[in-house]
Amino acid sequence: RPLQPYPLDFFTLLRRSVFSFVVEMPPKDKVVKVAHILKMHVQAGKAAPAPPLGPLLGQKGVNTGTFCKEFNERTKAYIEGAVIPTKLTVMSDRSFTFESTLPTAAWFVKRAAGVAKGTAHRGQIWVGEITIQQIYEIAKRKQQDPAFLRTSLQGVCKSIMGTAHCCGLRIVLPDENLEQFEGKAKETVAASTDSKKEKRATA
Repeated sequence: RPLQPYPLDFFTLLRRSVFSFVVEMPPKDKVVKVAHILKMHVQAGKAAPAPPLGPLLGQKGVNTGTFCKEFNERTKAYIEGAVIPTKLTVMSDRSFTFESTLPTAAWFVKRAAGVAKGTAHRGQIWVGEITIQQIYEIAKRKQQDPAFLRTSLQGVCKSIMGTAHCCGLRIVLPDENLEQFEGKAKETVAASTDSKKEKRATA
């Protein structure tokens, strides 16, 4: 008995299934990809479409008004004018997301010293003073930043001291007794170390 050929419906069904699979795949020009990544410093509560922020975002196809509104809303808890490091991710369809951290270390140390501007000649011209105690207080805040999550409090303090030196701030001892301050500092470092160990144990 001769072999019967496959029914036509089988080949039709196969062809349609293949074509339907191809048609359902999104066109290359409609695949949303990361188009631009911008790292910038924006003042809290003061984002505006005016230069220099407006033209920078406009060149990347970002809706400047929408970004400014969302950024000002998200940073309204900060002191107005605080310099906020911001990472903006722009997609190919012009949508965007952004991440903001705490104000910069330079802003913290200049505010603690009561100066508006640093020096252009670090190590030669001093524009103000900042105490070790203030360094520790700033370091405890900045340790929450993603860049310092794996850094000890002592390491963060060294980084803050370097920033203060670059800004032209002389680092001085606090007004209180030195031994008393050193005891507080050691307690702070020990507490920070214990909390990190607990987080690692629960992770």
